[in-house]
Amino acid sequence: MRDGLIDRNPCMIERAMNPKTKRQAVVPTIPELEAIADALGTDPKNGRFRALVLLSAWCGLRYGEVSELRRKDFDADCSVVTVARGVTHRSGNCMVDTPKDGQPAKVVIPPHIRDDIKSHLANHVDKAGDSMLFTPARGGCHVNDRVFAKDMFKPALASIGRDDMRVHDLRHFAGTMTAQVGNLVETMARLRHSTHKARA
Repeated sequence: MRDGLIDRNPCMIERAMNPKTKRQAVVPTIPELEAIADALGTDPKNGRFRALVLLSAWCGLRYGEVSELRRKDFDADCSVVTVARGVTHRSGNCMVDTPKDGQPAKVVIPPHIRDDIKSHLANHVDKAGDSMLFTPARGGCHVNDRVFAKDMFKPALASIGRDDMRVHDLRHFAGTMTAQVGNLVETMARLRHSTHKARA
């Protein structure tokens, strides 16, 4: 069509680029987020996942990004995390690639959670730079998203009387917090969206 060879692009389908959202995000309040993190932090078996909730929520990381984080991705004072990779699992295969938006990014870690991240690195992560931030207790390459949602996140939600949130809603929390103090461009930058229509 651009070259003038056809009058109309047959692939253009009305509203195909604007699918309806199937589910509205359920964004936790700040006290609810703190309660979820605290519920995990006081669990003897799952205390290390407190940092996963905090990074997902306050830094807006996708689950595939936060579960692939390693010690080397944090600067010395835990003020910045480099999001250079994301992981997906399909048909039993583990695929590590660039993040969903296609390029690495440096994300500022809010000052109020930096001590939590430092504590996590000191107590739960091996010293080697390539050591994973979150290691699966049952073996395997990464902490499975379904296992985390079912065995760790849901009980933490139940402890505060909520059962309607999903792990991905933590990322929506980051967008909501940024939107309260910034404009659309700043919110998109925080979530690393290339278009305002992006949903994840």
